[in-house]
Amino acid sequence: MSEQIMYYKSVDTEYNGKEYRVFYVRYGFGLGWFVEDIEPLPSHADVEIITSKASELVGKLRVIVVCEESQVVTKAFRKRGHEAYSCDLQDCSGGHPEWHMKMDGFDAIHNGSWDIIIAHPPCTYLTVAGNRHYAKGKERHQLRIDSAEFVQQLWNEATSVCDMVAFENPVGCISTMCNLPKPIYIQPHEFGHTARKKTGLWLYGLPPLRPTNMVEPELVEYTRSNGKKTTFSADYMRGVDRSGKMKASGKRSKTYEGIAQAMADQWGN
Repeated sequence: MSEQIMYYKSVDTEYNGKEYRVFYVRYGFGLGWFVEDIEPLPSHADVEIITSKASELVGKLRVIVVCEESQVVTKAFRKRGHEAYSCDLQDCSGGHPEWHMKMDGFDAIHNGSWDIIIAHPPCTYLTVAGNRHYAKGKERHQLRIDSAEFVQQLWNEATSVCDMVAFENPVGCISTMCNLPKPIYIQPHEFGHTARKKTGLWLYGLPPLRPTNMVEPELVEYTRSNGKKTTFSADYMRGVDRSGKMKASGKRSKTYEGIAQAMADQWGN
């Protein structure tokens, strides 16, 4: 057996009068079921039935989504039968306070045993959009340093207690200021939304998200003060007032439902 395969859970199940031991394993960036060798070897069709029965026996995963008040990701996992909870210092806006832990994320991580930890660290001071205020040499650069230290500490805590961890954030300085794995980048328009917002996923023990519904992004042409033309996502421009400020930053920071569904389908399966 490859040394790269790490066992996560195992379950004994019966099929056609025989007992099979089935392992839920992580191999490299993949996740799946492995049926213990037994003679005679079951057919491919039988293996699918055996692993399906094992999946039902293992039951739901426990998932915590840190720094999420919208509950978009939490509800996606709940719809698929998993025991998922959101966590934030503020009240939830997703309509399910019974699934919300209003507490510090570090405390939530240690509040029980989690199968998957997903985190959306606040991006205000980390994103490239804030470079004019928080870049090195700027008066408020310390806020960026503090935010990066928070991300690193949260990552260290999460990966120390859980085998499957995902951090999500827009393009920013996490990769240059923190010691996290190389990110995988995704776009909302790869998951059925006409928006453009390049987003990084830093993964530990989880496979990269596969696009589920490729659509064309809806873009708006914009002329800068220097006369140069560029394009912005129409989704973004609808949230900006005439002064150039976001009307509601919380709305822009919410996870797109198509991405949340892909997380639940691909990581919770």
